[in-house]
Amino acid sequence: MNYTISSFFTKLPERKVIFAFLLIVFLICIKDGVIFSPDSYSYINHSIIRIGLYPLITSFFQYILTGYAFKALVTFQLIFILLTSYCLANLLKLAFKLPFFLYWLLMSAFLSPLFIYNTGNEIMSEGIAYPLFLLTSYFLLKGFLQQELKYFIYFSLTAFLLCFARQQYAFFYGIAFFSLFLFHFFATNFHKKGLFFLSILLSLGTLFTAERACHYIYHDAFSTTPFIGSQLIVRPLFLATSDTYKKLKDPKHQQIIKETVDEVLRHKIVPANPQERGRDQYMNAYGPIALIFVNLRAKIWPEESFNKGLSSSKASFTYAQFLDQQSFVIARQLIKSNLANFIKSYIKDIIGGFGGYSFFAISLFIVILCLWNILWHRSKSIFNLFFILSSLSHLGNLIIICLFEPPLMRYIYSTGLLLFNIYIIMTYQALKKEKL
Repeated sequence: MNYTISSFFTKLPERKVIFAFLLIVFLICIKDGVIFSPDSYSYINHSIIRIGLYPLITSFFQYILTGYAFKALVTFQLIFILLTSYCLANLLKLAFKLPFFLYWLLMSAFLSPLFIYNTGNEIMSEGIAYPLFLLTSYFLLKGFLQQELKYFIYFSLTAFLLCFARQQYAFFYGIAFFSLFLFHFFATNFHKKGLFFLSILLSLGTLFTAERACHYIYHDAFSTTPFIGSQLIVRPLFLATSDTYKKLKDPKHQQIIKETVDEVLRHKIVPANPQERGRDQYMNAYGPIALIFVNLRAKIWPEESFNKGLSSSKASFTYAQFLDQQSFVIARQLIKSNLANFIKSYIKDIIGGFGGYSFFAISLFIVILCLWNILWHRSKSIFNLFFILSSLSHLGNLIIICLFEPPLMRYIYSTGLLLFNIYIIMTYQALKKEKL
């Protein structure tokens, strides 16, 4: 008797099964309630180092629902993640004509951050950024499938919202411009490339303006978020030795680097030998090094000197801006003086975050094959396109993250899951062809 669990499910009305599954996932997650992490309050209080979308969303829910704001926000985040996971998994199912069991596997992978990282329950920007990532990916892939302008316009809109939530996803603009190049080979029937190009520029310009506008509203300063230098400097400090400070010219810069490195080495946060400092050590040392540097920086440049003649909000922002600028100048000098080791450490983190040398090499090889098929053989295979875009998304995410942070999984799981699902599809297609 050829009766299987798979055939049982396929005989049921598919939408009802999907709805029941999503409802069960929602009920399981909503039982965990609202989860506050140490960083949650920086969004709730519109911290200087946070950009606009998520703080605006938390303020909106607090204004509308007061005491029930965060419960409602978690409910919204969970529903948003469930719907976007369904949409993207369904798009992949239809594009590749996948069987029902594989469709469930893809959707389960997209939903896994709800259980592994509490993405829907935490009051963190990932609760909005993750579903926006899924939606942005959906519109880009849908645009190529349908070759309709409206989906590319939707992509530009969601890319703006996504980057306004978390700037690590700015790589999407690079992928958008690369997509314009692919149009000449893949979407030959699409004749509105100029309008798509304009929508990308408008999206990018709106992002720059919106970030500055939010800081102007909340901190009385029309400026970017003063946090780049504070993050960029940690890797150079991780690689620094007790003599590194001598490479700087400014006495205060020398002082802060000498004291920071001495403190780091005294507490054995990093190995004394720079050659023994690897990816795992960097992940463990990142937080302590950043904390030591920030505390010493505040002592060398005290905040009191920035309060003259300014409102309290503008004085705080000006002070944070000054500290970040000093950090950026120091970071740039340290990187320049130790460029080879910095690049080596940076590339190792990118490859490690990608899954290691073997997986990176395999992915790169497949990307080259897919590009060859599109450029030289004029292949219209959807898989070639999807694999290139998902691989570039994951690589772009790592390039940005590793410049400022260690490649922690909570920063890269979104692009990693998309690439993982494309690999599942590739494996299924390969097995299917072997059977034929």
